[in-house]
Amino acid sequence: MFFNWFGFWRRLFSFIWDSKPKLLSIEEACDILNQDEEENLEPIAIPEEENVNEYDTCLKKGIITFKNENKYQIDDLYEFESNAENLYIGSRVSYKIFITNCTIKVTDVKLIENDWDVDETGKSTWCSRIMVCKVVKRENRNVILEPGDVTVDLDKISIEFIPIIGDWVEIHVKSEVDINITDFSGKILEIDKVNAVRPHIKNCVITSYNAKDNFGILNKNIYFLSTCLPYGYIPQANDKVIAEIIESDQGTCVWRALKILPEALAAKKEQITDVKESDLVYAHEHINISSESVELTGLNLKTQFFVLIENISDEVFLIKSVGFKAPSQSKVTSNVQDYTLDAKEIKKICCDCESKSMGDSRDLIEIDFGEFKIGYWVSITVGRQSSFESVKCIRKGSKYLNNYSNEIIAGQRVTSAPRFCSVKIPDYTLPRKLLDIFNRFTFRDAANIQSELQAYKPSLFNNLTLMNYEDKFHTLLYLEEISEKLALQNYDQDLACFIRNGEYLMLEINNLKERRPSLLVGDKIIASDPTKQDNKDFEGFIHKVGGNHVYLKFSPMFHDSYNGEDYSIRAVCGRGSLRSMHHAIFLAVKMLGKDILFCTQLTERELQVNLRSEEKQITRRQALEKMYKLKNKTPVKETAQPKSIDWYNESLNCYQKEAVKNILLGVARPLPYVIFGPPGTGKTVTIIETILQLLRMIPHCRLLVSAPSNSASDLIALRLINSGVLKPGDLVRVISFSYLMSELLPGELVPYSATLSLGREGTVPSAEVLKTGMTLGCSSSAIGRHRITVSTCGSAGRLFQMGFKRGHFSHIVVDESGQASEPEVLIPVTFLDKYNGQVILAGDPVQLGPVISNPFASDNGLGESFLERLLNRFPYVPDFESFPETSGYDPRLVTKLRYNYRSLEPLLNLTSSLFYNNDLLVTVSSEDSKEAKTLAKLKDILPLGSNSEPPCIVFHGVDGEQCRSNDSPSWYNPHEAAQVFYYINELYRMGLESKDIGVITPYVKQSREVRLILTEAEFDCPKIGTVEEFQGQEFNVVLVSTVRSSSEKADDLNFISCPRRINVTISRAKCLLIIIGNPNVLSKNIVWRSVINYCISNGAYTGCQMY
Repeated sequence: MFFNWFGFWRRLFSFIWDSKPKLLSIEEACDILNQDEEENLEPIAIPEEENVNEYDTCLKKGIITFKNENKYQIDDLYEFESNAENLYIGSRVSYKIFITNCTIKVTDVKLIENDWDVDETGKSTWCSRIMVCKVVKRENRNVILEPGDVTVDLDKISIEFIPIIGDWVEIHVKSEVDINITDFSGKILEIDKVNAVRPHIKNCVITSYNAKDNFGILNKNIYFLSTCLPYGYIPQANDKVIAEIIESDQGTCVWRALKILPEALAAKKEQITDVKESDLVYAHEHINISSESVELTGLNLKTQFFVLIENISDEVFLIKSVGFKAPSQSKVTSNVQDYTLDAKEIKKICCDCESKSMGDSRDLIEIDFGEFKIGYWVSITVGRQSSFESVKCIRKGSKYLNNYSNEIIAGQRVTSAPRFCSVKIPDYTLPRKLLDIFNRFTFRDAANIQSELQAYKPSLFNNLTLMNYEDKFHTLLYLEEISEKLALQNYDQDLACFIRNGEYLMLEINNLKERRPSLLVGDKIIASDPTKQDNKDFEGFIHKVGGNHVYLKFSPMFHDSYNGEDYSIRAVCGRGSLRSMHHAIFLAVKMLGKDILFCTQLTERELQVNLRSEEKQITRRQALEKMYKLKNKTPVKETAQPKSIDWYNESLNCYQKEAVKNILLGVARPLPYVIFGPPGTGKTVTIIETILQLLRMIPHCRLLVSAPSNSASDLIALRLINSGVLKPGDLVRVISFSYLMSELLPGELVPYSATLSLGREGTVPSAEVLKTGMTLGCSSSAIGRHRITVSTCGSAGRLFQMGFKRGHFSHIVVDESGQASEPEVLIPVTFLDKYNGQVILAGDPVQLGPVISNPFASDNGLGESFLERLLNRFPYVPDFESFPETSGYDPRLVTKLRYNYRSLEPLLNLTSSLFYNNDLLVTVSSEDSKEAKTLAKLKDILPLGSNSEPPCIVFHGVDGEQCRSNDSPSWYNPHEAAQVFYYINELYRMGLESKDIGVITPYVKQSREVRLILTEAEFDCPKIGTVEEFQGQEFNVVLVSTVRSSSEKADDLNFISCPRRINVTISRAKCLLIIIGNPNVLSKNIVWRSVINYCISNGAYTGCQMY
C-alpha cells in the first residue's frame, strides 16, 4: 500500500505548500514499486474526499498513468481493463466508479478530446436488478442481447451454460437509477451473472435426428444439438430420453435441450438391418423349399446336407442358379445351373458346410428362377462342450460384521512407525452408523439402503456444491471403504493353517494373483483361535506376496508358540491412501476454494512466460502504441523479453505444440489446464515436452508429477530420463515400500528411486543409499531439493505428512487424471499455491474412469473424475461459436489433441464419430502403411466389405450360452471362446505372432477359458485380459469376446455396456478389430447398437441372424 499512500501525501502537501510535487525519476519510482510485491493484490482505497458510499456512482475525470497490454490505471488510483485502441498513458478520460463487495469498480471509460465532451462530474445511485433478454447475435465470446442492445462478455461473467442465438436468458446486473424512465432502469454498470430462463427436466421422445447437420427434435417442439448427447449415443426416432431444457426460439421449436440422457431405446426391428434382401421372396405359391438342420460339434468340421426344391404346380420352372449369400459357412456342390424343374418334381441340392461360427446361426440360400428369387434360411448349430461345468453360482449375501472387539496382539510391521511425525493427519474413522446400514442389508436391498442413506446423509444425493463438498465426499469415500471391506471377506477362512518358512509364516491363498482387491505388502491378516474364548486376536503383517502365498510376521510370541494349529483368519487392508484422500478433501475446500473447485469465470493473469510471437506482422493497435511512445517518449513498465521455444521433440504436431505454448503462457492460472488426449494422439509425448520446457523457461520452477498408477508414473519418469535433458539429481521417483517389495520397479529407475521417512528430521536415522543407487528413508530436506518429483497420487499424500507446504511445488502435473477419482487427484493438487502455481491435468474423460466398487458411491459422484467434472462446467465446456478452430475448447484452458498415430481410417472413424465429435485426424496410410499391408494379408479369413476390400472392423455374431461355474461369480461363454480360438488359429496360419494379437473380454472367467483352450492346443498365448489391462496399449489385431448372450434388459448388461469401456475396447486395434458377441443382446445398449450398425453398413457383419 506504500505507493498509494505516497500519492495521497504528495497531493496533501501540494495543497499545504501550494507547490508542484517533485517529479520522480524512473529509477526512484521503480524502487518504490518494488518495495511491496503484493501491493497490486490489495484493493485500492478511495481517497477520503470522494466520500463514495455503497450504491453510489461517481462520474469523474482523470489521466491514464499506467498501461500494460489491456490493463490500465487512472491517476495512480483506479484500475480497469479495456480493449480500446485509443487509450494511452497520458490520455484524459472520463469514467464512473462504484463500490461493490468492498471493491472499487471502474466503468464507462471514455477518451476526452475536448472539455465539452463530458458532463460535469457528479454522483448518482445504482441498484441490482434482473433483466430478461434474448440472444440475437454471437461475436466470438461476446453475446448480444435484446432489448437494450446489451453485450455480455462470457469471460467476465458467471454462467453455467453456453448460450446460442434464440435462447432466452436472465441477466443479473448493476444499473444506474434513472428517474426519467418508468422502471428507473438506467445504464448498466456491470453484469454479474447470466441464467437460462425456465430450466427444468422433462421426459421426451426423439422425434427426428439429422446426423449430417448434427441437430434433432424432441417431442416435436424441443430443439437439440449433437453436442448435448452423451458420448457414444447416436439417437434414433422413438428413443425415450430425459432432457434438461430451457426456453429458446429455434424455428418452430420453443425449447432447447442442454443435456440429454437416453432412458429406453425404441423397440423397432428396423433399427438393425441385415443383408439387403429386397429382391427376395421367402414363400411362393408353386415352390416349396425345405432342408434338414445342420449340427456340428466344433469348428473347422465338415458335413454334407441337402436342400429340397419342390415344384407343387403343373407348370415348368427354370432354375438359373443356386448359391449361398456371402458370408456363409455353406456352399452348393451340385451343378444346378439352368436346370429345368418339371411339374411335381423334387430336386435335391447337395451342399457342404464347414463350421466357422460357434453357436446358432443361419445361412441364406438363394434360388434364382429368373423372374423371381426365393430365399431360404438353413439353420446351423456349432457347439463345444466347455471344460467348466455350467452351474448356477450361489453367493452368500455379504455383510460386514462390525463386532470385532477382541484384543489385538500387534504384529511386526514392514517398516517401523516413526514416533514423531512432522504432520499427523486425522484417522477419519469409518462411522458406525454407515456400517450398521450395510450390516442390516445386502446390496440386493438397494431401495432400503438408499432410504437409510438419504435419512442419514441427505447431502449424498444432492448436487455437489462448495457447502456440501466435504460432507459428500467424505461419505462417498466411507461407502467405498465399506465395499472394500466386504470384498475382503473373499479371503476369510474358518480354518487356515500357516506354514513356517524361515522368519515368516506363510498362508496359502488359491488364485491369489487373480483375486480382487489385491493383497499388498503392508496389509494385515488377523488370526483368531476358534477353540479359545480368550478374546485375543493376532495381527500379522504381509511382508511379501507370492504366487499363491503371503508371507506374514506376527508377534514373536505367536511365532514361537505356533505349532500347526488351525486359525480363523480375515484380511484387513491399510487405510493410508483413504486417509490421504479424506485429508485432500479437507485441504481442497480450505486451500483451493470455489475459484478452482467450482469455477464459473475465467480471469486472465499476467503471462507466466513471455513467448516470442511467430507472426511477423503487428496489429494496428501495436503500431499506434509504438508511434505514441516514440512521439511522447513515455516511460512504461519494462516487461520480460520474449523467449522463443527450442523444441526438444521436433516431431510434435501443431496441436501438441499449442498445448505446450498455452501451458507456458498460463494466462488462466490457477485454473487447471487440460490436455485432452484421445487414444493414440501422443498425450504422453506432449506431457514430457511440457515438463522439459517448464524447466527450461522457468529456472526456479519445481514440479510434482503424479499419476493414479505406478505403471503410468514409471512411464513418465523413464521418458524424462531417456530424453537426455535432465541433469543428475533433477528427478526423483518416490515409491512406496510395498511397490519396492513387489519387484515391479523397472531397473532403469532404481538409481532415481527413493522411499520416504515420515519421521521428523532429527528423530529418525539418516537415509540409507543402497548399492543400486536407491535411497531408503529419505527426509523432507533431501526430497525437496529435486526439481522433478514423480509419484503416484496416493504416494503424494506422504509428502504432506512430511511437512511440505503448498507452494513448495510451483507446478502440479497429473497424468491419466481421468482414471482417478476426484479425491485421489486432489492429493497432489492441494499442494498448489493458487496465487502463483499452475496445475496441468492430462487424460481422456471418455476412456476408463475411476474403478469404484460401491454402486451408491459411484452413482453419486465418486465415479466421476475431477477432469470429467471440470470439462462439463463453464468455462471448460465447448463453445463452437467462440473457438471453432480448437474443437470448441478455450485454448487458454484446454487443448484437444487430434492427430491419431495408431489406427487405419475405418477404425478411427468409428471411434471418432462415437466419442470425439468426429475430431480425430488419421495419419496412418490406408495404402502403404504396415497396418494396411497386414490387413491385406488377412483378406481370406474376413468377409468382403462394401467397398470390396477387407474390413478393418468385423462383428461376428455368435448366439452362444453364457455360463457361471460354482467357484466364481464371473461369466464365461464357451461358444465365444471357441470362436476366439478359431480366429487365433487363422491369424497364426496367416503369419501373425502372439505379440501382434490382443484378446479383450470383460470377465476374468472368460479369460481363463480362452487361455485354457489355447494351452490345450499348445498355442502361444497372446495377451488376454479385461479392458482395464489394455488401457494405453495397442495391437495389430484385437479380438473382443463380449460373453453375455441371454435376452437381458439393457440395464442388466452390467459393465460391458459402459461407454468408456467400449471406447477403450474398440480403440486398441491398429489394423483389425473382430468383435464376437450376440448382436440381439448387445443392440439393447446405445453404443453397441451404433457399433453393430456401423459394421452392417460397411459389409462387415457375419455370423448369427439378427432379429
